[in-house]
Amino acid sequence: MVGPRVQPELFPILIQFRIFSVAICTDVEKMFRQIKDHEEDVDWQRILWRDSPTEPIREYRLKTVTYGTSSAPFLSTRTLRQLAIDEQENYPAALRATLSHFYVDDLLSGSATKKGAIQLVSELQEMMKRGGFSLRKWVSNDPDVLATIPKELKAVDSKHTIKDDQTVKILGIAWLPDVDKFTFTITVNETDVWTKRKSSSKLGREELPDSLARQLRTFQEQLPLLTNIKIPRCILIPQAIDVQVHGFCDSSEKAYCAVIYIRSKDATQTVVSRLLTSKTRVSPVKPQSLPRLELCPALLLANLLQATLPTLTVSISETLAWSDSKITLALVEVRTEKMATVCS
Repeated sequence: MVGPRVQPELFPILIQFRIFSVAICTDVEKMFRQIKDHEEDVDWQRILWRDSPTEPIREYRLKTVTYGTSSAPFLSTRTLRQLAIDEQENYPAALRATLSHFYVDDLLSGSATKKGAIQLVSELQEMMKRGGFSLRKWVSNDPDVLATIPKELKAVDSKHTIKDDQTVKILGIAWLPDVDKFTFTITVNETDVWTKRKSSSKLGREELPDSLARQLRTFQEQLPLLTNIKIPRCILIPQAIDVQVHGFCDSSEKAYCAVIYIRSKDATQTVVSRLLTSKTRVSPVKPQSLPRLELCPALLLANLLQATLPTLTVSISETLAWSDSKITLALVEVRTEKMATVCS
């Protein structure tokens, strides 16, 4: 059996990771192999092995949670959560991080202050030792936090040794901890001749028309420019006293989108607005009337806000959804029972 989901989805973990002023990342070393299966169950995990074809086959029982079995993710994550629950009186900060910020064996967490982050690192290390686990590949955007971690447990020697273009992959996202920004990593393999196989992974070897080949070549040449984009990880201004959520939606004949920004203000009335998340969709293939098409991005934004707002762990003073379409603004005021379904 696979077992129920006991950890949060990836989306809220990534959203909350962007709230902390001081961020930390780590993972559990060989998590599956640190968890023993019940003695009654190990007979069902057997492998056959021999060192050479001339030796007799030997039979082994696997006594720990085994990678590749359907229940392995549940067993490991459930064990991790139980450890945090059992030790919650001694390690309250580690409890919150373990229950909310772990994705399988990867932790994306942090704190609003340097002192809080150092305390969290200490609690996590001590709590994991109580369960026989070890945390490694530590990364942080704060050098003082990294200074509390043994060198052999860091993903890099120290923050000051990270070069400007050295990224750390966290759950598929490229992060530059030295400047605390997200970016893109692009690897392009140049080719002289574009074929259907190269452009769409199909079997045809026929060369593409010159016009299409030029477009693909231009796309390939410009793709590395994405590495110039740097997105601040932390979405809040330090010591924010007011935080607002602003959502925007728009559409064209080919596509529509929704974006959410976080607007934060400190005691000096300094305001910072930063992109939090976005969604895009291709417009329906079937021709749509303008009112129907305008409602699609509004629905997309409503769903995105519904998914995002519960994940925010800061106090939100106001949430606003914006559209420059008068059609959309008029339609959303109409009682729903009077309208036909336009999006599903």
